[in-house]
Amino acid sequence: MIKIIVLDGPRGVGKDALIRTILATCPKTKKIVNFCTRPMRPGEVEGVDYFFTDNETFFKKRESGEIIEQSEFHGTYRGMSKKVIDNIISQNNQIAIVTTDIYGIRVLRKIFKDLVVAFFITVDTEVLRQRLIAIGDKTVEERLLTYESRSKFKNESDHIIENNTTLEDTVCKIKDILEKQYGTKL
Repeated sequence: MIKIIVLDGPRGVGKDALIRTILATCPKTKKIVNFCTRPMRPGEVEGVDYFFTDNETFFKKRESGEIIEQSEFHGTYRGMSKKVIDNIISQNNQIAIVTTDIYGIRVLRKIFKDLVVAFFITVDTEVLRQRLIAIGDKTVEERLLTYESRSKFKNESDHIIENNTTLEDTVCKIKDILEKQYGTKL
């Protein structure tokens, strides 16, 4: 039985939007909320977007083994907590869901083994370009360059899903794979 769903893929392919859609339509799913050392931004909610903390507390949690995976962005840290994941998957019908990169997938698989299924979300580069232009993104060319470098790890995921149509269609693809191949119904 799958207890942890991971979405990976380049920036801009819709991972966060997919998670929001899954969380809103699949009551058995619960987002893995990570720790973060940057200040909370307007509109963010403690325990929903991140668990905001200072560097000292973050590094203590890392040294104790609670934070099992981390990344650094512009001098601030984000990290996934084993305790948070354990709290979700220990509940009978709950399934954890998170976005991470290949390094996070490797850590999760090492610890949680066959409880993890990873989906690599991809999109046609022209569709991505049009989406980014439509939302006024100023980093279109940069995102397209990083698209290729992130995509080289896609075969380490269990499934590659194209998000070229609607979020609902892509969520249906994910749910269908989970039910048919793993017996996991969201």
